[in-house]
Amino acid sequence: MVHTAVNLALNVVAGPAAWVDVRAVSIALMLSYVWLPAAAQGSSAAAASTVQAGPRSMATACRADPARPDLLLATTPGLTLAIVPERWPIPVGRHFSVELTVCADRPGVALPTLIGLDGDMPLHRHGMNYRASIEPLGAGLYRARGLMFHMPGRWRFTAELAEPAGATRRLTVGVDVP
Repeated sequence: MVHTAVNLALNVVAGPAAWVDVRAVSIALMLSYVWLPAAAQGSSAAAASTVQAGPRSMATACRADPARPDLLLATTPGLTLAIVPERWPIPVGRHFSVELTVCADRPGVALPTLIGLDGDMPLHRHGMNYRASIEPLGAGLYRARGLMFHMPGRWRFTAELAEPAGATRRLTVGVDVP
């Protein structure tokens, strides 16, 4: 929602050419959750809404939040995976990225490693035409780039995780793309 507001604001103020600079603004917004939580206390509502643009900590990243329709959660016993698209709603026919957070239900548990992320449309029995690249960011955080949903409808993310003991598990979460 914040990214959409930034896109609209740049387009209105600076014209369509400003869309090129949206990535820099989006990166600044994603990074803002690191230092804005303290500044947001007692500050304007705009700063507080910017804090909502990304997970503020590992503890809250994997919890359901009705105010965050862009927060997609996949759960399995002992583990939750949070997926947050860089743009919401997810665009049709355009590449997009997602940030992923792997959370264990208990502290001190070794986290599995994200080794794959794919998308498919179960009702249509087809998937994406692109393979995502995954960038580890440390401490259970990842960024997947190069995803594209080429048509509107019900899509499903499938994440493949490698457990420290060597086993793999898959977590899935559905998303409606308008």
